[in-house]
Amino acid sequence: MYVEKPLTLFVKEGRWMVDVARRYKRVVQVGTQNRSGPNFQCARQFIEQGKLGKVVSVQSNFFRNVSPGFGNPSDQDPPQELNWDMMLGPAPARRYNPNRGIYHFRWFWDYSGGQMTNLGQHSLDLVHWITGVRGPKSVYSTGGRFFLKDNCEVPDTQDAIIEYPGFTAVCQYRECTAGRSGQGMGGLLFHGTYGTMSMSRVGYEVSADPKVSPLNIVAKVLPEATRWAALNPALNPRSRNSGPRARRTTRATPFWITSGTRAISWIASRPAKLQPVISRAAIRLPHVSPRQHFAEDRAQAGLGRGKGAGCGRLRGE
Repeated sequence: MYVEKPLTLFVKEGRWMVDVARRYKRVVQVGTQNRSGPNFQCARQFIEQGKLGKVVSVQSNFFRNVSPGFGNPSDQDPPQELNWDMMLGPAPARRYNPNRGIYHFRWFWDYSGGQMTNLGQHSLDLVHWITGVRGPKSVYSTGGRFFLKDNCEVPDTQDAIIEYPGFTAVCQYRECTAGRSGQGMGGLLFHGTYGTMSMSRVGYEVSADPKVSPLNIVAKVLPEATRWAALNPALNPRSRNSGPRARRTTRATPFWITSGTRAISWIASRPAKLQPVISRAAIRLPHVSPRQHFAEDRAQAGLGRGKGAGCGRLRGE
């Protein structure tokens, strides 16, 4: 017997299902089908062999914008082909509403927990399967239905921090903003001490961490950046505090130091005349090329034209 995920909404409901399956001697499979994907199986093997180092952090998110919401239909009689009473099961008795029916039931507390128990269930199942943990030590979650206007109940914005033995997982879900950094449906980032693995239903990719000195590069550069800014007041011609008419006033003035695509904003309380706003392109840290931390070649890792072709690829080679 095949049942959809999530298996239960509360713990006692799960015990009922186990008892019934044993009573009628049935084999029950839950719809955590990601485990059947060869890409996830290859990714799991890669991590189990220690090629990513020690996993210390996992990230999962799904962003989309379904504004203004799913509407507010009135209660009504259910379709003839739907046994509404059976669908409700042990949930509180309510009159049928189209948004509480097939698929959109996910957005009501009586039957589900929003994207956390919808897509999050798939992602966290992979976390447990790949790392071998049985469960978390603690969970913190916050959010709310901040924007969508409909008759649904679960959060349209949610952030959860989950503590496991030896690592943490962060889950983020957005229903009213698509963002720019979403990992796609079922996407995950596994951060290890050798690099990061990005995995999804279309494959996986490994990026090696760059080989850098333990010294803080940014801290070494900031004093020189401040001196440069003081000696070059015309770096940003749009700055109100540069040029011959600049007033000597003391206020917090920001400038940015960039390394690749990561920007670090620094607020320095300096005389504005000596500390103009420096454009993002004004100061660049030395670029550090990634170095491959994995000793095995593609064939041994099960990548490229070797065993398991098409499962994933390495970056930084």
